[in-house]
Amino acid sequence: MDAILDSIDQALREKGLSDSAASKLAVGHPSLIKNLRMPRDGEKRYNLPALMRLADVLDLEFYFGPRRPAGRPDNGVSLRNLSPDADSPSGFLIIPWLDAGLNRSSAPVAFSRAWLATHGLIPDFLLVAQPDKISVEDRPSGDSLVLLDTRPVIRKGHGLWCYREPGRISVSWVTFSGSVTVVQASDPEQEPQIIHGPPGGAISIIGKVVWLGQSLLMKGKI
Repeated sequence: MDAILDSIDQALREKGLSDSAASKLAVGHPSLIKNLRMPRDGEKRYNLPALMRLADVLDLEFYFGPRRPAGRPDNGVSLRNLSPDADSPSGFLIIPWLDAGLNRSSAPVAFSRAWLATHGLIPDFLLVAQPDKISVEDRPSGDSLVLLDTRPVIRKGHGLWCYREPGRISVSWVTFSGSVTVVQASDPEQEPQIIHGPPGGAISIIGKVVWLGQSLLMKGKI
């Protein structure tokens, strides 16, 4: 049995795609999966870049790294397209948590690839965080999630940013001006914190908030 082909076959059935259709979406020609199925003498070798693109089309995770905890995280989700042509070939993208090491790899939200592209967001630089403190007017109550763009090159001007400070993850207004970074204090009665040079030390900038959502479910009351 070939575990890779088994995963591909299951994903093809779930998405309603043929071998040739999925191959064409992944690499531009219809023979990729056909070639993968061809018997080989000795150990079978895969074209990894092509396999990565195929995994993206089929909403499969392509992972190589340290062993992860067995079992599915309590808040894990698995999303599939309703149809092969929904939004884009791979439809929706599940974003990883900021702290994936906390026995959780994927946040409980997914975003349309078309929406991400429209807003110029690059998936490789996106993370979801659950801040401990949101220091903005009319901030949402209850559990909140923020989608973060972590690209360092966008650290300029004024905007809503997520950062680490001792003991918590916070969201507040941040201004970048040359080599100076001004962070609005979490406590409205405190003076803004000014960081000279690259952000670091007590405050570490994580990413710009490009989406903010909240849960309207009261704990214990559904």
